[in-house]
Amino acid sequence: MKVLNMLIGAVVIALSFAAQAQGERIDQKLDIPANARVVIDTMRGNVDIRGTSNKVAHVTGRLDKHAEKFVFELNGDTLTIKVEMPKRGNYNDNDGNELTITLPETARVEARGVSVDFKVTNFKAAVTTNTVSGDVKASKLTGNIQLESVSGDIDAKELAGELALRSVSGDVTDHGSDSSRASYSSVSGDVAVKTNASVVRVEAVSGDIELTLQRIDSLHVNSVSGDVDASLEMAREGRINVESVSGEVNMMFKGSIDADIDAKTSAGGAIHNHLTQQQAEESAFGIGQRLSLQLGERSGSMNFRTVSGDIVLKK
Repeated sequence: MKVLNMLIGAVVIALSFAAQAQGERIDQKLDIPANARVVIDTMRGNVDIRGTSNKVAHVTGRLDKHAEKFVFELNGDTLTIKVEMPKRGNYNDNDGNELTITLPETARVEARGVSVDFKVTNFKAAVTTNTVSGDVKASKLTGNIQLESVSGDIDAKELAGELALRSVSGDVTDHGSDSSRASYSSVSGDVAVKTNASVVRVEAVSGDIELTLQRIDSLHVNSVSGDVDASLEMAREGRINVESVSGEVNMMFKGSIDADIDAKTSAGGAIHNHLTQQQAEESAFGIGQRLSLQLGERSGSMNFRTVSGDIVLKK
């Protein structure tokens, strides 16, 4: 029986190489290990990747009308799903791939493309996506998650594990992850985050940052040409560092604060302290302000810096 299963698998793989191309519809299945590494490589179109309780890889849909070959190959524990395109070509039409891929929910997924929108849902192992000019939508993922796009949006919800969401010229949105550690970045887009992560890092250029956080052990924020709005509770020995150029910093704290706070503005900008009655001191050069506070047991620390922007601290 074992030999027969191996032969059947070999036949399936061989048939997969003969799959239709150039706009044809496909419907292919292959038994794979539950923890298989799955590499998905396609140039353009829409790819919907779903995790299920079955140990089967199933690809359905329509191939790009310019496709030359469809690869559906299991080599050891690695499954390759690839749509091969001509090395030279001008693809100005909208006839890209339209694929739905179902995999074991414990598979490790690596998806990459050029002009591809990825939708990924319901996986319990590592997931990595990388697209150049497409959006990424992700939900119900657990594990080490890395979602990247160059000129598209990243939209995520119901994620858990360690997160890294990055876009160059798109918005990054986390609608409510339950994570231990998370990082977010965008060069010319907004970042909007709601997460339970206790260690958070955020970077944005030419975009606003909006953070709804819980109890924070470590927070690092760097913003250029955008405002920072954050709501959080600080852990007893937490560390917070926020830097902004040409943008305001608005911090709303929940719970008690046990920390030394050092805030400074330069090249204009004021500090608005609503935590205590202490007022900020004017810079000796008259173009900024400085505030130092010692609150509670002083077990944590916060540093805030702006250039041409206000700092607002409140509860």
